[in-house]
Amino acid sequence: MNKLLLMLLLSSIPLTAKGQSSIGVDNFDWEIRRGVTVVEFWAGWNRGNEILFLHELNNCRAYRYIIRRDRLLLERFKVSAAPTLIVFKDGEEKFRFAPNIMLKVTATREQVQSAINDL
Repeated sequence: MNKLLLMLLLSSIPLTAKGQSSIGVDNFDWEIRRGVTVVEFWAGWNRGNEILFLHELNNCRAYRYIIRRDRLLLERFKVSAAPTLIVFKDGEEKFRFAPNIMLKVTATREQVQSAINDL
């Protein structure tokens, strides 16, 4: 009985890192439609270069789009490497932070926050 209860409890925990909310194709347009939204286009194989400060950003909603689930948004937004960070305002792309040749985004939390604050 305890094992069953533990399994049920663990299955209800979302599979997101560090308070990170995931976004998918089905709810992408809905989530970015109003206000400022930051989306990290993320790949599990590049876990060492994930953007760890995303949940620390203020005055925005932050999501992770896991590219292995569906490549449709990669084509739509011309994302060619992961991680890529895109800042949207009312559904329109305003800023993009792309990775360098080592597939690491070099922008700091302060730089991304400054871009958000400018909107």
